[in-house]
Amino acid sequence: MSQISRTKCKEATPRCGHVAASYGHYMIVWGGYSIENNFQYYLAAKELWIYNTENKVWHCMKTDPQLCPFELSGACACCYGDSMYVFGGHNSFGNSNELYRLDLKTYTWHLLESDQSPSPRDKAVAWFYNQKFYCFSGFGPSMSGHMTDNGTYVEDSENTVFPRRGWNNQLCVYDTVNKEWTNPKCKGDVPLPRAASSAARIGSDVYLFGGRHKTTRMNDLHCLDLETLTWSGELRTEGCLPCGRSWHTLTAIPNNRLFLYGGFDQNNTPLSDGWILDTITLSWCHLDYLPSNQPRLWHTSTLSTAGEIIIFGGCCNNILDYSLENKISGEVMTIQLQPYSLLRLCLDDVYQRKSQTEDLWEELPQPLCLWLQDKNKLEQISTTYDMDSDSEGELGVNEPGLACSIS
Repeated sequence: MSQISRTKCKEATPRCGHVAASYGHYMIVWGGYSIENNFQYYLAAKELWIYNTENKVWHCMKTDPQLCPFELSGACACCYGDSMYVFGGHNSFGNSNELYRLDLKTYTWHLLESDQSPSPRDKAVAWFYNQKFYCFSGFGPSMSGHMTDNGTYVEDSENTVFPRRGWNNQLCVYDTVNKEWTNPKCKGDVPLPRAASSAARIGSDVYLFGGRHKTTRMNDLHCLDLETLTWSGELRTEGCLPCGRSWHTLTAIPNNRLFLYGGFDQNNTPLSDGWILDTITLSWCHLDYLPSNQPRLWHTSTLSTAGEIIIFGGCCNNILDYSLENKISGEVMTIQLQPYSLLRLCLDDVYQRKSQTEDLWEELPQPLCLWLQDKNKLEQISTTYDMDSDSEGELGVNEPGLACSIS
């Protein structure tokens, strides 16, 4: 029997190296590590954190510990349909090459086994296209003994830990229909092996930016045509260029644009800058109005249904300075790149005046009334929540009364 419970929370555990994916008006968060009294520890694998991007409330789902992956950081993940796929990562036992599917209706984990699989790795990038899960690059042991048809592996000569690890530029594809991995050959100039880069898909094109190769944190931009599996080679862009970095995020936003945020530069400095790339004109625009005192690296970034950038977690200082305790964030940062709809603005105003308007909410069309009631209910929960009290409930993100989405 599945062991699952739901808890409503004021905030999620601070974390770094976790995964996050958009699912309707929710952000699904799993894994990573945290720190306490200068002791780093992997976060419980059975816990799934769900953030309602409209009502700003967290839910903690505890899944069956017999079915979930091992505790991991540096995995890659994305949602497709009613499932979230999680691949790779690293823990105290080394790198993983397992692919899991989380059913977001039942919160049940499924290990997806195949006759062949990619080599173990972490800090890879992933996306979905045409019922296929794509994974590119990463850091881990040699590809020997796994899929080696295509791709290059470069060993880290400075790594003295056994087994030796390094970077790769391998494209691996899991077909969710045939339930098998392949390692297709790409055309064009394949990007250098790397890890901790970022990627985002717009239509049938995937854009890849930066990452670390050997001792260099890069700022190169590449595009992969998923219909022909052809790499563009390094793209020339207009305007000022973001500096080279790793552990940053790249998020697809409306109007064929990409949003780049944060990371870790060549001088081991955590970054707090934001950039927008117009993929039509290939021009960068630096967002100089963003706060410069909120650096993030190895964080996550997702897009809400209202067009907001939702940044969560990450490290706020030099992650490689072992003389200092890492500052791990549990904060949700919301960056609004476009105005809310007129409907949303009106509803927010009605809610702000709830002492005067609440008695009239039921006169509104049902979806609008439900939205206001849900917001009120969840706000009360967030102000009265006791972290030690778990509440059992029916399964499913769209619990009764929480299904209305207003953008």
